[in-house]
Amino acid sequence: PFGEGDTIFPGDTIYYDEYGCDFTWVLADQKYIYTDSIYVPCDTVFVIDTDWTPIWNTEGDSLEIFIEENDVYFKQVMIPITDTNWLKKDFQFRFMNFASLSAINSWQSNTDHWHIDMVYLNINRSADDIYTRDVSFSETPHGFLLDYSSMPFWQYSGNSHGFLPDPIDIYIHNLDSVNHTCNYSYYVLDENDEIVPNFNYPGYSGDIIPFKEINTYENLPFIELPVLAIFPSSESDSLKFKINHVVFDEDSVSIGDTIVFNQEFNNYFAYDDGTAEAGYGLTPAGARLAYKFETAKADTLRGVRMFFNKTVNNENNDLFHIGVWNDNNGVPGNMIYKLKNQRPEFNNGLNKFHTYIFPDAIIIKLWREMVFYIGWIQTSNDNLNLGFDRNNNSRDKIFYNVGNGWVNSSFEGSLMIRPIVGPAIAVSTPIQKSLPANLEINPNPPNSDGIIKLVLPSGYSNPEMYQYLNVRIFDICGKQIYSAPYSETVNVSLLKNGLYLVNIFDSANSKNYSAKLLIAR
Repeated sequence: PFGEGDTIFPGDTIYYDEYGCDFTWVLADQKYIYTDSIYVPCDTVFVIDTDWTPIWNTEGDSLEIFIEENDVYFKQVMIPITDTNWLKKDFQFRFMNFASLSAINSWQSNTDHWHIDMVYLNINRSADDIYTRDVSFSETPHGFLLDYSSMPFWQYSGNSHGFLPDPIDIYIHNLDSVNHTCNYSYYVLDENDEIVPNFNYPGYSGDIIPFKEINTYENLPFIELPVLAIFPSSESDSLKFKINHVVFDEDSVSIGDTIVFNQEFNNYFAYDDGTAEAGYGLTPAGARLAYKFETAKADTLRGVRMFFNKTVNNENNDLFHIGVWNDNNGVPGNMIYKLKNQRPEFNNGLNKFHTYIFPDAIIIKLWREMVFYIGWIQTSNDNLNLGFDRNNNSRDKIFYNVGNGWVNSSFEGSLMIRPIVGPAIAVSTPIQKSLPANLEINPNPPNSDGIIKLVLPSGYSNPEMYQYLNVRIFDICGKQIYSAPYSETVNVSLLKNGLYLVNIFDSANSKNYSAKLLIAR
């Protein structure tokens, strides 16, 4: 309790449990006296009143059905704020969504998307106040490669004209109620943020009609853009470029938009853009999928990068075989390689690919103009839930076979499969991170007073090192519920029964030490 005459000093720990928060400890950063006010974070968000009132909602649907019913990708909604209860200084609003899960376990994944754009709040609005003077890109421009989003530079170099698209469609929307004349241009930067010579489009000027006067199916590109140059030669295997697209209103140059496409060259071929809007799978057991790729030069296939969506309870943790096929007049031919008994692997982070390395090198040479197919063979009826990019369409490259011959996929999009070619893949030794270990907690579970003693590893005999240590406590769901500078003893009497993780981080040496803590009263 904090009463009249009390003082909080820097380094003191404040306990807070009001307004629906689970207990929260906060470290004081300065001196506070009784008349001071302190705002305390509750569940990572500074909110005092957590009593949210539902005002508006709408049911979600598939993109295809939404477009069919509304003729647009985004539908404007106006929500009037007329209740005087909301007309106050600390007014807040938020949007929440409820994701849907498939009835089939192996389809229950993280590919349920929703998007909100251009939230606008102002006074004296009316039902007719639905337009704003704004011009912006409505679709991400394609990269400067014909089919691929990325490819090895040694395949591009010397064969670049065969990989350049012409034209590239640029889509721009005018959100006002009248026409505006706009200017579009692009330029390219290298990895040092220097302009690539001769690789630019000086500018196109034209009128854009209001978005309200068109629907999805009538939306034509503002310009069909020619690619006027090729990327400069380099001895590097991998290169990165930034393609900067710019549009602005010629009558008001401060109104406009910029979008950047990162054009990468790497040791793999890719059709996808690196993000999964959906999941892709096969059934039954024995079904095969093959993804078509074409090289410009003879090369060596070394492995494949694949991204799988995580599913509820890891229901897609099934064995599969990776297969490679040659070409047979436009469809997969004979299987020339099989890597057996693999499982979906997940790397930390969003849309992170896992690399499956082939123990044997596979030479790609004159197989029907150096065409090959790579994919997998099912061993179960469950969906593997491979990442599926809906922004780029390589449907004509996707083939499946359930026993009656190879058939093109009926779904528009790109699989997140990237074959790796070139020199052998170096199997690097994993970076040895200091694993959480060698921390002791006594007693565990704590006694009735709730005091625990943290026993550090033997290397921390010098008290001067304590200033670099921080103590954190996490619940079983990974939520941090306590953080403070290191102290040999910690009072955990306010913790509820359950299992917790106590972690000590050494900022001087980037080391972690952890131990489990059981609360059982």
